[in-house]
Amino acid sequence: MGIASLLALVVLGGLAVWKLGSVALRVLGVIFFGLGMFSLAVPGGVPIFGALVIALIGVVLWLAGHWLFALRHHAYRSPLAQRIFLTMLPSWCDPTRNWGIRTVDSGPS
Repeated sequence: MGIASLLALVVLGGLAVWKLGSVALRVLGVIFFGLGMFSLAVPGGVPIFGALVIALIGVVLWLAGHWLFALRHHAYRSPLAQRIFLTMLPSWCDPTRNWGIRTVDSGPS
């Protein structure tokens, strides 16, 4: 495989992640969280620690999908994700910080 085709694959992969990544991550996050919570209800299934780890991975995937959406669109997809990013996480985790710069004069000061 030549360097040009490898570069093309990297560019196409990056474009696919940029366009479809937020939806895919949010859906996978909900699925993982649901599987983790469901496995807690099944007797004799996955141990409690394993089920909680699966649910935590789902939460992280869901938040990553919302982070990517906010990075692309300069707004959050859900109020819950906005609240988590703005109040519970450090400010450097917020992908929309410092984007509220006024470009139109609001009138005489």
